[in-house]
Amino acid sequence: MMVQSAIRTAVLKASGAGEALSPAAVLSHVNFSLWSNLRQIGDDQYMTITALELQDGRVRHAGLHQDILVHRAASDIVERIETTGTWIGVMEDISSVLEDGTLELAHGDTMLLFTDGLTESMVEDGTRLGPTGCLRDSGVWSRGPRIRQPSSGASWPAHRKGRRG
Repeated sequence: MMVQSAIRTAVLKASGAGEALSPAAVLSHVNFSLWSNLRQIGDDQYMTITALELQDGRVRHAGLHQDILVHRAASDIVERIETTGTWIGVMEDISSVLEDGTLELAHGDTMLLFTDGLTESMVEDGTRLGPTGCLRDSGVWSRGPRIRQPSSGASWPAHRKGRRG
């Protein structure tokens, strides 16, 4: 609840001043509020989060959380977009490690956002669902999607029995 309130406050304050905040700027403001409040109550907590700005098929994102998966309709490839940055609440100022990333969505593309609560859930065979299980169970990719990794550009089959993400 504290983070939701900090996000709302940062966005409303900026819009009232006629400012447009990037996702990285929002997270920087939220981090400072969270860090300050946690120090006052003597708690040592952190969280992972990704902030998104959606506009006309363009997605700006910042923050370290689960990767963003995008099914590219034209190629039937799932692109894995790595999120970067740091956890919020760990240090006073994270602005130097936050940077906005941008991705474009074409007509028919699907963006899949998820949290670790889903990917770490156990499936019938005793393994964790993982990101590829999310893809499989989403029903969007009927032919067994291939995932393009961000670092190498290589693709690998999404369905590998007993393998996480």
